[in-house]
Amino acid sequence: AESRDMQEPLAITFDHLARASNRSAVEVLLHALSVPLPEIRFRAVKAILQSPSTRAHFVLIQRFDELGEDEGRLILAEHRRIEAALRHALQHADVRALQNALEIIVASGSYGMLPLLLGNAAEAEPETRDRLLMAVLRMVDSIYEQLHTDDGRKRATGRTQAEAHCRQALLDLDQACAHRFDNQPPDEILQAILVLGTADSAAVRKLLWQAPQEYRVRAADQLQISTHPGICRLLCDGLGMNYPHPRMLEAIAKRTDMPFIIHLLRWLPTRLSATQQKNFRQLEQIAWLTPYRDELAMIPPALQPNLVRLLAASGLKSDTKREIQEWLLRNGSPEGRDVACESLGLLNSDSVRSIVSEELNSTLPQDQAWALRRVRDVDLPDALAVLVEQLDSPHEVVQEAARSQLQGFNVERLLDLLDQMDPQAALRAGILLRKTDPAFAMKLSRELASPVHRRRIRAAYGAQRFGLQQDVVRGLMALLEDPDPIVRRVGVETLASVNTPVVRRAIGALADDSSPRVREVVAKVLGPANVNQPLPVEWPQAD
Repeated sequence: AESRDMQEPLAITFDHLARASNRSAVEVLLHALSVPLPEIRFRAVKAILQSPSTRAHFVLIQRFDELGEDEGRLILAEHRRIEAALRHALQHADVRALQNALEIIVASGSYGMLPLLLGNAAEAEPETRDRLLMAVLRMVDSIYEQLHTDDGRKRATGRTQAEAHCRQALLDLDQACAHRFDNQPPDEILQAILVLGTADSAAVRKLLWQAPQEYRVRAADQLQISTHPGICRLLCDGLGMNYPHPRMLEAIAKRTDMPFIIHLLRWLPTRLSATQQKNFRQLEQIAWLTPYRDELAMIPPALQPNLVRLLAASGLKSDTKREIQEWLLRNGSPEGRDVACESLGLLNSDSVRSIVSEELNSTLPQDQAWALRRVRDVDLPDALAVLVEQLDSPHEVVQEAARSQLQGFNVERLLDLLDQMDPQAALRAGILLRKTDPAFAMKLSRELASPVHRRRIRAAYGAQRFGLQQDVVRGLMALLEDPDPIVRRVGVETLASVNTPVVRRAIGALADDSSPRVREVVAKVLGPANVNQPLPVEWPQAD
């Protein structure tokens, strides 16, 4: 309550000072800017913004850099109230006031001030001109970010306004380029036009096609050296035009800087249009690819597949494409290697097979894993033996790669092939199954519990032939309680080699089974001569 009592007189006082037009009231407000109480300073700034005094507004600009964040945000939000003082500061102020004015103009998005900045820059001394041109570039960057932000909400609500700012800024820049600076526009102006413009916008076309020769040469230099994302975007978008400016294709062919290379690879569409394909075929030289350069090793792994697509679309010679494809196969990421293996088709099968063989002996697990995923594709001799051997690798990534290539080697597949295997082959298959299918016991147990009695019998038969009885003992013991005597008999025969007290007691419980065939098999299993000896399991006939 006491705080409210204090604030109400303050509010009345500052409101009165803001509306007063006499010099004394202005002096009081300006003095309040120096009071070491945040609330007083904030109220003083608010009152000065409401005051009609241009002089007070100018002082506010002069002291902008020493005010707090709250006061700064208030000034930016109400920047239109001090526009006259801002214009005065741009033309007549000292360096500090000029810098503060430029900061307010840029931070508040006062794009209507752009013509004034450009006009003043054309007439200013070099140091002041540099400050003004830097502010121009910051405003251009702000417009560019609004146009190309990744924030969907901002794009939906502000894109139309940003496009309007962009169109007006291009007109202002074009006018300045044509009528200011004594026909010698600085590089900052040329760069700003290229950043905001599109490949088919009037300002860009005028600059590249119609401007004086000197302008065109300097603009072409910007296309080759500027790393601004707007110029990188301009070059990429130019590939979608019929008859793009030759300087744009030249810049794409000659640039070797990583910002542009990464932008190009990220931009590359999954499917090129007919126009893009035509323009890419004109790129018979790409500096960072011909000859082989260190830039290849700096390409992020996720973008290496795009590199393969770029190679395929370009007009580079086949020998160059082949060298880069081989480099990718030897040094690329797994994704890049896979796409290089599947695309282009420039390397012969012997070369690819040789690379795969070398990578199998690599000391890096990820390289071994990639090679394992390719051994069957390249018809590597003894591919199956290699895959089986790597199932025992100490590296999980290598084991997983080998298992992925042996996915068809599972319980379901082996049970289908059961009748085609001799006993030794079946036992080897069981050993391999343990390595290739970690869930083999669960899958085999599920088959043992199938509602179809023939599938239960086949699963028990398979468990015995593959040597997997110990892994599915519970599933086999459940067969001993099956209502079908054939299934019970097969269960007894399959469990014959599992010599544990629990199993033998379960088998002994069937000594008085209603089926003579079951009782006969139980007697054989429990006889002293047959302890721990497997009985032959055959596909049974009806008892």
